[in-house]
Amino acid sequence: REPTVRVVTVSHPPPLRYISVSKGGQITVWNSSLHILKTVGRRFRGWTTDAVYMDNVRKVAIATDCRDLHFVNVSAAGVSEDVHLFFRSVPTALCYWHDVQCPERSRPLLLLGDEKGGVHLMWFLNPSKGLFKNPSKKQNGPHRIFFPDLGEHSNTVSYRHIPNIHQEPINRVMFEPSTNVIMTSSESDTTSVAFVNLTVKREPYIWKISQGAKCFDYNASLQLMVTGGCDRAVRLWTRFVTTRPVATLPGHCATILDVAIYQPVGQIFSYSRDAELRVWDISSHHCLKTVRLQFPCLQPSRISEHGNFPFLLLSPPLPEDTQPHLVVGCKDYLALLNLAEHANSSVSLWDVETGRRRLQILNAHGEDELLCMALDSSHRRLITGARNGTVWNLLNGLNLHKLEPVTNSEVTRLTCLHDNKLLAVGWSQRIIQYDIADLYVRADLSWKSSGVHKSDILVVCQCSALGVVATASHDGEVILLFLQHRAGDRKLRNRGVLVSSQAGCLSFWSITGQTHTYQFYAPEQPGVRVLSLSSDQSKNTILVSGDTTGWLQIWDMSHYALDIQHKSVCERPALLQCWKAHRRGLVSVEVLEEADRLFVLTASADGSAGLWTKDGDHVGSFGQEVMWNITDAAAYQ
Repeated sequence: REPTVRVVTVSHPPPLRYISVSKGGQITVWNSSLHILKTVGRRFRGWTTDAVYMDNVRKVAIATDCRDLHFVNVSAAGVSEDVHLFFRSVPTALCYWHDVQCPERSRPLLLLGDEKGGVHLMWFLNPSKGLFKNPSKKQNGPHRIFFPDLGEHSNTVSYRHIPNIHQEPINRVMFEPSTNVIMTSSESDTTSVAFVNLTVKREPYIWKISQGAKCFDYNASLQLMVTGGCDRAVRLWTRFVTTRPVATLPGHCATILDVAIYQPVGQIFSYSRDAELRVWDISSHHCLKTVRLQFPCLQPSRISEHGNFPFLLLSPPLPEDTQPHLVVGCKDYLALLNLAEHANSSVSLWDVETGRRRLQILNAHGEDELLCMALDSSHRRLITGARNGTVWNLLNGLNLHKLEPVTNSEVTRLTCLHDNKLLAVGWSQRIIQYDIADLYVRADLSWKSSGVHKSDILVVCQCSALGVVATASHDGEVILLFLQHRAGDRKLRNRGVLVSSQAGCLSFWSITGQTHTYQFYAPEQPGVRVLSLSSDQSKNTILVSGDTTGWLQIWDMSHYALDIQHKSVCERPALLQCWKAHRRGLVSVEVLEEADRLFVLTASADGSAGLWTKDGDHVGSFGQEVMWNITDAAAYQ
């Protein structure tokens, strides 16, 4: 119930865990799925200012505004404080470095930026035997060390102080070991960012930014620094030029609280106080994506409190079975965002009967990520969407049309109507119609959709039998599916014909006649979201749902949600089958009717796609070397 100041990661010994430290000093240990393993209540005086994990000695160093530095052991056995160092000034930012490749040849270094603009350096001379000299007599609780007595620990700790680097409190500190450079930032106009050599014999590099820097990140191999602050602009700087930035990237509407360079794909992440995350391309300086993180604590017209360090970025090299990801903190909530190592716009056409690839289209949208696709009514043309739309001939892979983009914002869903009409929705928050019979396809803005949705539209689904279209936006996090067979049956069309998924709860709605809902929670585990839905379109006897953990459920729909109810009914239909189809979330499921049998096609965020029988037998994965025969169960994988 208080802001998280810092989240650190613990990878050794496996499995991967996180440790978060709150403003009041609460320590929480999480597993890799962000489920709490252990919580220890407030145990320090004052407010936490920063924390850092010292992985070679498996301790967390926690600083407070009472001039305290706590060294805490966090293990499966519990949480215990080893050392309490009474410092001489308030530590406001921490950084820890040790040589992972040659630990025996280097001395681990703890850097502390303080509220007076200075940096304190503590080298640990023999960390395997202890950070400080053991107490001469038994003490109750942690070993208490007062700063004037630090000289008594000269055999274990070497200390230096570099004063007055900044005129304001230091809010970030980093260390570049290859050049022995200490990097710090503050909200000072005159000393916003400083690069100081460890020997202090060379002149420091000083960057001056109006209103200072609230955050920065540096990448040595790119020789690139990124800053953010109160003026809401992201700036890119080269290592040796302090007079002007390489680029200034506007777009945020609130103070930037954190930035991070993600080198594997040449991107920058920035996060502002209004919970908006932006992804920038380093080379083109374009904003690739804007993600409005829907933290439950957010309220309209109110800015939520954040900790000093919202970001934790985990990028390669990583432990086995760990994907690159970004953890973002807002008040007492954490969000985990998986990061794709590379995104492109390649399209593959597969033969379901054998698993053979029939056609491949490379770079359908250039360097833009492909986000959605749909077939036209003839099933001969494929429409793909990114920030723009394209129509392809599936017989030969030729580009037939390009659709006129309305704004430079992402298209999230497409649906094809009759008479060559197409609807596209996305971050423009509008419904755009196209007529793909024309050679140059212009955008038709005749749909009176402006202002209906207040957030990005994520879903559009049509019901041809009823002649209606349903849309849902990000502020509701809804996935939609029309049960087309029910909608086409006059006796059933005023029953539950529309299925929506909000988080993990599936609801069945009647859109004609009496209003009633059936609803149930679909995933096996709590806190899991349903990402995809499908049904057999000829009879609607089954419903297939796929969730964020990679699990797939098949439900008996033959008699579910057919009775008229005057209030909501919370009962689950019969669960026919349930299995883990992929390692990561199921972003798409589709029920196929082939050879008089029902099959399920699955596609996952892990980049794989597979074909299954409705009983859970794995026919095969698309792209495998051995082909299958859909009519021969002996050929299944």
